[in-house]
Amino acid sequence: MRSGLLIGTLVGIIFAGCNSLRPCPNCAAVPLSGSAAVKEPTDAGSVYPAETLWTTDSGTELKLTQLAGQPCVLSFFFASCSLKCPITAENMRRVQAELPLEMRERVKFVLITFDPEADSVAVLQRYRSAHRLAGTNWLLLRGNNEAVRQLAARLGYSFNKTSGGGFNHDSVVTVLDAAGRPVFRHAGLYGGVNELQLSVRRLFRDKQ
Repeated sequence: MRSGLLIGTLVGIIFAGCNSLRPCPNCAAVPLSGSAAVKEPTDAGSVYPAETLWTTDSGTELKLTQLAGQPCVLSFFFASCSLKCPITAENMRRVQAELPLEMRERVKFVLITFDPEADSVAVLQRYRSAHRLAGTNWLLLRGNNEAVRQLAARLGYSFNKTSGGGFNHDSVVTVLDAAGRPVFRHAGLYGGVNELQLSVRRLFRDKQ
């Protein structure tokens, strides 16, 4: 009887913890509890800007057009976010893990900071390590504010700095084909991993 009471108490504690997630102090938006996957039109052109230079967490410069030739799973983040952005990064890691081995290294996973003033190369390096984003097919990028805003707008992603110094921002992951065209997007913190990885698989299947 006592063991049954103990188990019931533990279950209650666990469920109470699951329901007590607090918003990130640096994010103005309340964490999303739902999700929706939405297909993007495939006849849109590449979203990759041709001339803009971006800096990776290794300190090298590149143009996003250099990503052409491989599918890409992309989202935006800022390093001091303590809830929404880490969940997005983990979801992207899960997408990678659920792909067949022969596909995993043939897909780029890209996170672009929308807080480049605070997110230096060193900060991006620490973020990569802290969130176990290992491998050369992971890219953490920073660019100038205007370039970031233009790319985010092309991908239907919005963010705004608040008066308190935090950000109100979306949680969206987009799949782009090898030409840099959006083919699938998932909006929301929870769910969507299966739909995202299936959309990546389709790109390889359609190529055959």
